[in-house]
Amino acid sequence: MLCGGAVMLKAACLAALLLAACGSSLVGPDGSATGTGGTGGETACQAAIAVDHTCATDSDCVAVAHTTNCCGQAVFIGIRASEQARFNAFEAQCDAAYPACGCAAGQPMTEDGSLVRFGDPAAAMCLLGRCTSYVPACGNPCSSQTTCFTCTNHGATFAACTRMCTTSADCTDQSMPLCQFGQTGNAIGMFCTGASVACDTQ
Repeated sequence: MLCGGAVMLKAACLAALLLAACGSSLVGPDGSATGTGGTGGETACQAAIAVDHTCATDSDCVAVAHTTNCCGQAVFIGIRASEQARFNAFEAQCDAAYPACGCAAGQPMTEDGSLVRFGDPAAAMCLLGRCTSYVPACGNPCSSQTTCFTCTNHGATFAACTRMCTTSADCTDQSMPLCQFGQTGNAIGMFCTGASVACDTQ
């Protein structure tokens, strides 16, 4: 599985993306220099993801897009809404620090490892005192070993936190017993769905 490919599952690639160094000098939102990237100081990219993520309610949170490499790969992260202006200032510096690599960015993703369609927003909620991002169609962050999958289903949208599969024998959740291919939602591939779901039907 590749970061930003058809399907991305969980922590390893996401952590690598978020920890990628950009080597830019850090300038505070007021324009003052506060460190030097790559020489022991905090970079703008590091500062962007280090803003406050704490929360008490969902209304404390907002999902923002953080660029993680020179291809423009983005990860939506949940931050405290009051920190958005600080984040935006650091993120602008982070974006500017990357060279023009000329490579295509993969789909954005959320902190639970789910893919987001290009151009679509993510949402954020307060989970155990920390803001975290997720795909809005699934209603909440997906648990470990699952990912948000959506597809058109007889003109409506099917959305669920589910697993990849090869055959229906892989689908052990009784509410998602059918393994089928979908390509009209946020991810392309074989996923476990409800028995009555017919992905990619209009």
